[in-house]
Amino acid sequence: MKHITKLEIYEWSRRLELINYGLSVGNHNSITIDIVQNSYASSMLGYTPRYEDMNTHPYYNLLKPIRYDFSFSICESMLEEFEDIYNDISHRDISNVFKFQSSSGSKEELIKASKKYKLKKSEHKLRNKKYIRFDYVFNDSILEILIKISYIKDSLSIFGKIWGHDDKGDEILKLKYGKGDIVSLDENPSGDYIIMCYDYIQDIQNPHSYNINYGYSIIENPKLIAIEYGEIFYSNGKNIISNRSERLSSLLK
Repeated sequence: MKHITKLEIYEWSRRLELINYGLSVGNHNSITIDIVQNSYASSMLGYTPRYEDMNTHPYYNLLKPIRYDFSFSICESMLEEFEDIYNDISHRDISNVFKFQSSSGSKEELIKASKKYKLKKSEHKLRNKKYIRFDYVFNDSILEILIKISYIKDSLSIFGKIWGHDDKGDEILKLKYGKGDIVSLDENPSGDYIIMCYDYIQDIQNPHSYNINYGYSIIENPKLIAIEYGEIFYSNGKNIISNRSERLSSLLK
């Protein structure tokens, strides 16, 4: 699951003020977002305005399509790495419930990421490195655009936590272990394990913030041509240590 954080809602609320609408957020445990006609007016009144007819509720204006442009670039050599992260994050269901109220009751709707956009990809160079630029032009509701962009920003944040550049501009892994690395465990220092994948755990208190866990598996038959792996387990890395055989191999090179 993926959660739209309070801070994200407040950021978008400031944008929505431009069209005289605001978003207020309920308790994050209830995962409810209430739509109000004007957040400033609501704070002055001390209550959320209610509407006799739900069809006149400003929520429906928030479902009307608008144009919104969003762009970012990814280093061409690392594009596959970014897309792997995005494919993971974008397939997570949104846990938030969007709610609006009237005097006759309330209604909840599950909003999904926007699919109404045009995407243009183009190449450009920066400091002699080739990048792929993504230019999105949305024509959808604000709420659906919000979710789509949240998926992208989450992926960019995770990508930047895993990968970086050195002084020469070459890509470097910022994590201690990469996919495919052979490691051991504190509880089994002579065992051979392989880092199979990463698991991204969202910090729902902070927008686009994730903790990264390692997914590792024991190598069942390391001396055979065909290698089998065991069940995948996940760790924050505290119990993972360098593999003795791998250390010896690197010293002998």
